[in-house]
Amino acid sequence: MAGNTLSIRAVGFLKGIPWMYPLMRNSFRFLKRNYSILLRGVIPTSLGLGPARGFYSGYDLVRCGKASGGILFDRQDCPPFPEHSLLRRSGLGQDAHQPWPLFWMEIPQARLCGRSLVPRNQNEHLLAEATFSRTGDKTDPAYDHVAAGRGKLISGNATSIVSRWGGDAWGNRRYGGAGYWHWLFDSVSRLSLMDRFPSDTKVITPPLTPWMRWFLERLGLEDRIIETEATALRVEHFYFSSPSSMSGCWNPYAVEFLRQSFLSCGSPPSDSLPKRFYIIREGYTRGISNEQEVRDYFKSQGWALIAPEKLSIPDQIALFRDAEAIAGLHGSALTNLVWCSPGCHVLEFVSKSFQSGAFEWLSIVCKLKHAHLICDSDSKGLIVLPPDLLERRLFSPSFHPLQ
Repeated sequence: MAGNTLSIRAVGFLKGIPWMYPLMRNSFRFLKRNYSILLRGVIPTSLGLGPARGFYSGYDLVRCGKASGGILFDRQDCPPFPEHSLLRRSGLGQDAHQPWPLFWMEIPQARLCGRSLVPRNQNEHLLAEATFSRTGDKTDPAYDHVAAGRGKLISGNATSIVSRWGGDAWGNRRYGGAGYWHWLFDSVSRLSLMDRFPSDTKVITPPLTPWMRWFLERLGLEDRIIETEATALRVEHFYFSSPSSMSGCWNPYAVEFLRQSFLSCGSPPSDSLPKRFYIIREGYTRGISNEQEVRDYFKSQGWALIAPEKLSIPDQIALFRDAEAIAGLHGSALTNLVWCSPGCHVLEFVSKSFQSGAFEWLSIVCKLKHAHLICDSDSKGLIVLPPDLLERRLFSPSFHPLQ
């Protein structure tokens, strides 16, 4: 309490000096924004301290034979997308992140740093592909991470599925939230290369919720998990498994791996599961301003109202696997489209202020009949979905599961 009182008095004193307080406040803000740049300028690289100094490509090292590993493919070919496609309209480049290679690499005595646990070499360069970039992403947490110690040693063989986009680096641990998409496509899919590594290879993960652990147990990895929140680790023999695409972009490889690994783990077919349903959203930032009106409309048409996150993972798989028609607002509950059977109709509601083709390309890969409806949004970012517009879209020639 005394310390707090003293600091309050000090701040109050400084505020009484017209020029002093603004100077100190602006200086603090400058240092906070640029501390990593300053440290790079004053700390010698040879000390192995401070933030990273650049990036290196593991893919290039493996390709040139300078590192042990293997390359499965150099690219995943994309089909041509029409101009009206969400992939093209979004402006996110989801149709343009090829060529993107899939490879693995052995790194003896590896150092992993930052919240994203990116490998860092003796030149203080980060493994570019671990930041979901071919050339390195300076916005990854590992780039400005200040290395101050060696970190805990993990003996033996290990790989990692911790990353900036790995479903937990930013606290996204709830399926139905952003973490569900990132966990499946940016983390779990990297375990497809486990058969390339020694049979006792451990898996470094973020702290796991039960639903996250479920996927690892289905892969038979329950006894090899190392959960951590560490920002510095050393691994005796590290096996880097690269992401199979930039996050949210064209990725048939991940779709195939996920379907082969988990589709058979769904609950048995049941008459209690609806064939046509609307995905409701509660407690999310994105939503529909006239949500109740939309729900009433779908109920009047005989559709069920479903909140997938309230179901177990096996029940979610079964629900989407056996569905004939699905409608819902753009959100990670639609990640479950990966379980759908070919021919299922999908109607996605998209805000004009935020467009993404992630679920469109997923539907293309799974051979689903995807359609979208772009809607205006209000000042809070909630879309407005008039029932008459919804009805015209449902009964349009490109989407007619009710007929």
